[in-house]
Amino acid sequence: MSATARVAAVPQQRQPLVDERPVELSLPLRLLRAPRSQAPRKPYVLLLSGLLTAGLLGSLLLNTMNSQNSFVIYDLRGDVKKLNQEEQALIQKVAEQESPIALTQRARALGMVPSTSPVFLRLSDGKILGVPRAAKAEPKPAPKPVKSVTKPVAPVKPVPKPVVPAKPVTQPVTQPGGGQ
Repeated sequence: MSATARVAAVPQQRQPLVDERPVELSLPLRLLRAPRSQAPRKPYVLLLSGLLTAGLLGSLLLNTMNSQNSFVIYDLRGDVKKLNQEEQALIQKVAEQESPIALTQRARALGMVPSTSPVFLRLSDGKILGVPRAAKAEPKPAPKPVKSVTKPVAPVKPVPKPVVPAKPVTQPVTQPGGGQ
């Protein structure tokens, strides 16, 4: 081996970084035990376990109530859907009954006839334009005899028509609120 290899094999001595002189203490050192807690552990453990149990039961109760409410909401949405369908059916029925054809048919069933002399009321001065006259019903055509094989049809009783006096209105009509 060469001389340089031997020098590397010799351990180098460590230089102290800090003054490592032994410190002389006036008190002898001794091992001390950790002080025990004076509070009893059993109530603390019971308190923590009680709080944990109450939290879990509360969470379970809230989840159960949430599930029940979701079923109620589902049922109520079904009811709302049915009620919306009924509402649409009623709106359609009212629209059909308000149509001019339906109104004309119901008026004729009540014995009403269309007027031949219309009368108008001018709102600006309350004057009546035209002469009101009683409308007269056209004669009804005679019913055609129905040939029936099973049994004869009983005759229909006529419905009495209300009598409306044909009296012209002579007083001017005023608007509410005093404006003419």
